[in-house]
Amino acid sequence: MQYKWIALSVTTIGTLMAGIDARIIIVGLPTVARELGADVESIIWVSQSYLLASTVGLLLIGRITDVIGRVKIYNIGFAVFTIGSALASICQSPLQLILSRIVQGRGSAMLITNSAAILTDATPSNELGTILGINQIAFRIGSVAGLTLSGVIIAIYGWRALFYLNIPVGISDNHGQPWRNGQRRISDSFDYNRHTLLCLLESAAQHEPRCTGAAAGTGIYKRIQGCDTGVCNHQLLCDHSILSARTGEGKTCRIRTG
Repeated sequence: MQYKWIALSVTTIGTLMAGIDARIIIVGLPTVARELGADVESIIWVSQSYLLASTVGLLLIGRITDVIGRVKIYNIGFAVFTIGSALASICQSPLQLILSRIVQGRGSAMLITNSAAILTDATPSNELGTILGINQIAFRIGSVAGLTLSGVIIAIYGWRALFYLNIPVGISDNHGQPWRNGQRRISDSFDYNRHTLLCLLESAAQHEPRCTGAAAGTGIYKRIQGCDTGVCNHQLLCDHSILSARTGEGKTCRIRTG
């Protein structure tokens, strides 16, 4: 088999899994909140932490990739992604789940950053557009399929199985294909100050979910429609990226997660 097809198959699986996990937990948030006793703020961060971790640091990961080697960082990324999934499947508190999702998101960033670069190295220029298109379609399909797939898995096996799914895929994809080294070493310096500023801006853009409708918030989740979120009974209803939390006074809090 030509190396370009090996590279495409391995990187497409990684991109697909990264896309699936970006949204797979959304349908299961009400179940997770009930079983872990999470409040509204914590349960939203279960979803947002993955997106934040997979965004912040992309520039640094890309630079490290150029210095150490693309295939090597891609394999490390899949290992990190798999470890994060395993930790998420056994967590016992909202904080543990959020931290596990951060680990998972960092692994996802390594996969996404390197997929296109590896395919560019492995593919002739006259076929590059098609190969990259296939790879990017996999991420979009994963993002859409994550919502449907999660509902089926939760109904049959429970929410922890959402993360069990990633473990065998991560192990097989990381070790099941022969890879070329493809290592590059570049001695150019890296602007850490500019990278730090970019990371801070990315974090600020994502760190506070927005309230919609008749929500009247002061601070982050402190008061929504005049209700302290501490009295919410966690009866969460998921409507795509909108969470509805019915409070003890019969009012409904609607919070946009992205």
